[in-house]
Amino acid sequence: MVRRAAALALLLPLAACGRGGERAPFTDSRLPPGLAQSGWPPAGWAWGLIQIRNDPPQRYGLAPASDIARAQVLILPGYGGLAEESFATASDFTARGYVVWVLEGQGQGGSGRFVTPRDLGYVRGFDGDVGSIRQMVNTAIAPTPAEPLVAIAEGTAAPEALRAAQEGLPGVSSLVLTDPRFWPPGPPVDPGKARWMTRLGFGASRAPGQKPWRRDAADPDTVLHDWQTANPDLRMGGPSYGWIAAFDDLIGQMQSADWRRVTLPVLMLETGPTDQVAQRLCHLMPHCRIQPTTDVHAAEVAAIEARLPATSLSNPSLGR
Repeated sequence: MVRRAAALALLLPLAACGRGGERAPFTDSRLPPGLAQSGWPPAGWAWGLIQIRNDPPQRYGLAPASDIARAQVLILPGYGGLAEESFATASDFTARGYVVWVLEGQGQGGSGRFVTPRDLGYVRGFDGDVGSIRQMVNTAIAPTPAEPLVAIAEGTAAPEALRAAQEGLPGVSSLVLTDPRFWPPGPPVDPGKARWMTRLGFGASRAPGQKPWRRDAADPDTVLHDWQTANPDLRMGGPSYGWIAAFDDLIGQMQSADWRRVTLPVLMLETGPTDQVAQRLCHLMPHCRIQPTTDVHAAEVAAIEARLPATSLSNPSLGR
């Protein structure tokens, strides 16, 4: 309980941060009309900001465990994802006795932006994202054996988490990659062309075929679209040349690094056909396996429970 209060005390001074310009971080999201209560923020939810050097601040959120904390979970949304999308999952996690953290990427969700328009995906590189993951783990979360930390990276956040693991994530007990993706979202864009256009000064231009956010998007993700409709600051369209070039650089750095340093258990959850890159990378890691699933949430819970200390497992009433 003391630890939970300390964490909240750290966050609350930041939670009032609102919009001070089109590039500023946004931590004052409004509930979409008609949103089911299951999608509301978990009890005790608070926003915070983390900043790497002079990069725009990144938004993160924290929900304390409903009772004695048994574990901690760090969720990393993929491109265009929001912490708000994780509210239902976070509520279930906190009811199970997990402290939940959600860290959005640079230039994503409610994080600050490098450029305008606000819905344009752009970064100068992914060192900041990788650094913020490591800083969150080492400084803000500071996991302990009594409250092990499982990191869950979704979609395009998977390469960021793997790169962070290569550089060192002490205290993380396991890494779960949910539908890991090693290519940019949207229509294919030649990374070589993206890199060349970036060098010519067009890095902040949206790549061909990539579209701005649209209210009438065909078959939108309902929860994501509802939050973005109610909160224009959270909208994301397709990525820029610069984002695509930086992501390709990240993939190159990750693939050429020493995989022997990734000693923590890695679980790749796949809801569809397994990507060949994912298969190849999993074979390079000492403790990695791929698991097809039709119930991502149940698989994530099982992965978290597998890392709990024996004292917690011996008393199932904890956190229930």
